[in-house]
Order: sequence, then structure tokens, then C-alpha cells
Amino acid sequence: NISILYNTVDAGLSDNFSIGGGLVVPFLFVLRSKVAYKLGGNFHLGAGINNFLGTTVDSEGIVSHLFAIGTFGSPQQYINITAGTAHQWAFPEESPFITTLGGGISFAPNWKVYADVGFAPGEEGIIPTILVSWFKRKNRLEFGVLGIADGFISAIPLIGYAHRF
Repeated sequence: NISILYNTVDAGLSDNFSIGGGLVVPFLFVLRSKVAYKLGGNFHLGAGINNFLGTTVDSEGIVSHLFAIGTFGSPQQYINITAGTAHQWAFPEESPFITTLGGGISFAPNWKVYADVGFAPGEEGIIPTILVSWFKRKNRLEFGVLGIADGFISAIPLIGYAHRF
């Protein structure tokens, strides 16, 4: 749950494969899956797909975000990079290439800070996110901001909660 409006449930079907889905209220259904493998040491490589299906008459159909992800580090501190396309099925000529660079670091027991920057080369704007996370046992509470830098910078507050079953 992020900002009350973005709600997903994911299930790990194995150590390497997960599926999930959810709803971005009231606009989108989300269906997603990801596969990832440890290649050695602290390096993981994976691929995933996020499908977004509009629920309103103003939506533009289905958008699929297919991506590769590489992560280096440990759960306490890591760096990751993703790269992929956002395929708009109704307008296939408008399928931008999207990359993200991010990471996280634990700065105290039960506390972590995350940062992530997404951008589409050739497109205007970047999308930076910074979150502080408190976690205990199977619960995680996050708060931070999502920035939109498209001509001017806007900050959208984020709050999220996750529970691992």
C-alpha cells in the first residue's frame, strides 16, 4: 500500500519467481511478475513485467512495462538499475525506453533510506523518489516524497505499509 491509492499483493511462488496484482484507485488494475537469480557473490539479475489496465473510459487501454534489473549488494546496502520499455498497446509508436538507478542503505537498526531516479532518454523530466523505511519483524512502514521534474519540480508525499506473510 503506497499513499493509500496504490495497493498491491505479491506472492513468491519460489525463491526466484513472484506474481502479483493490485489496484491504483480508481484508475488502473495492475498485474505483474518477476523472476530473479543470484549470479554470484552479491550480484542478482532478473526480469519482470508490470501490466496496467485502465478502469475508466478516459484511460488508453493497456500499458506493459517490461524490464531487466540488476542489483549489487546486500539487503543492508545495495545499488540497482533497471532498463526496459513501457509498451502502450493502443499507441505502439509511443513506447518509451525507461531506466532507473537507485539503492538503499541501513543507517540504524530497523531503519533504511531508499532513493530512486527514473528517466526516459529523449523524454522530458525525471522522477526522483526518496523514502525512509522503518521495519520490524514482518512489517515495514515507509514515508517520503515522489518528485516530478517536468519543467518545474513537484513533490508528492508518499506513505506506505507492507506486511510479509
